[in-house]
Amino acid sequence: MSRTLWQVVLAIAWLLLKILSWLGPQKLRLFFSERARPWTAVPKGMPVVWVHASSGEIESARPLFRRLKQERPEIFLLVTAFSPSALSLRQRSPEIDFFCLAPWDFSFAVRNFLEHFRPRCVVFSRGDLWPETLHQLKQKNIPSLLMAYSPHNLHRWQLRLLKQLSRILVVSEEGQKTLRSHALQSDVGGDPRFETVVQRLQSSRLGARPWKEKTLVLGSMWPEDESALFLGIEWWLDQGGKVVWAPHEKHSPPQMTRWNLQLWSSQSWRENVKILWVDQIGPLAELYQWGDVAIVGGGFRRRVHSVMEALAAGCPTASGPKNRNSPEAQDFATMTLPSGLSAFTPLNSEAQIHLYLETAWHLSEDQRAEDRAFLQKQIQARQGATETVLQWVQNQIQS
Repeated sequence: MSRTLWQVVLAIAWLLLKILSWLGPQKLRLFFSERARPWTAVPKGMPVVWVHASSGEIESARPLFRRLKQERPEIFLLVTAFSPSALSLRQRSPEIDFFCLAPWDFSFAVRNFLEHFRPRCVVFSRGDLWPETLHQLKQKNIPSLLMAYSPHNLHRWQLRLLKQLSRILVVSEEGQKTLRSHALQSDVGGDPRFETVVQRLQSSRLGARPWKEKTLVLGSMWPEDESALFLGIEWWLDQGGKVVWAPHEKHSPPQMTRWNLQLWSSQSWRENVKILWVDQIGPLAELYQWGDVAIVGGGFRRRVHSVMEALAAGCPTASGPKNRNSPEAQDFATMTLPSGLSAFTPLNSEAQIHLYLETAWHLSEDQRAEDRAFLQKQIQARQGATETVLQWVQNQIQS
């Protein structure tokens, strides 16, 4: 698509959204009103580092925000997102000097934004790239870096955007091979979210699992997930296993009267308990450490929740079929564990659910230990992103 045609398409989209904002929800009105807010002035002599991410990925860049201000307190940290969903970041991230919504990708809007802030360099997190923005950055010789990128099923228009960047950091060697097949250079740089997850696990006070039985962890379950998995859960319990069951939203435990169920909040688990019902928000990420296998919710509803915590805990992980929203799911689905299981498995039917649980059940203790060690090694290889990006930013400021 040519730049002119892109501007026409963008104008039509802008007009339609503007009309809808007069009739639609508050969030859509914020989409425009927040972009009308005046920009702050940058103190004289402070080099501007601009970090941009989609609203859903902005949290993954927070370790980078903290490190940038710790190592280089003299910089002006400008952070943008495209959607108003990330507006709460203003209050939660004091290390950010200014947060605003990114300009619409109109040529005049991008030009005004760049002339006002004059960034020394730009870091994009994971892949929220805009054609006109990248064109003008390259035209003005402003270095740009894409971090924590996981390429999958690349289209021609995506390749054109990637070629505008100064440097690309992919999460894994598999991503590097994918880009190399399209004649694009990249470096393996990891993902800052893995660093956050691993740090949490390392500081966990959860302790060892208080039973020996094989354990299935159900994380962030919606009713649609529970309905699809119900027979598989019963099969697992019938074999003598235990289940750690964490609903995404608080609701009453299911009516499974055959099985002893206990609430996590009781903190005194009976030896014969079969289902540990997690009735508090917070402990799930650490509870994956108790699992021999995990199924993450959302995949039988609209979109899978984060699979990163389960994988970092060393659990072979699965979800329902709606998992394309998760780069980690796509990345680890291509990875075969020493036992023969996939690191991540999409489950599309009752038969697949049963086969997956049956295969996981029959793994020996040694096989489970090998799988766990293999996964943790893969997670370790995906760390280091914050340090790599920090070094790149420092080089741009000093040059």
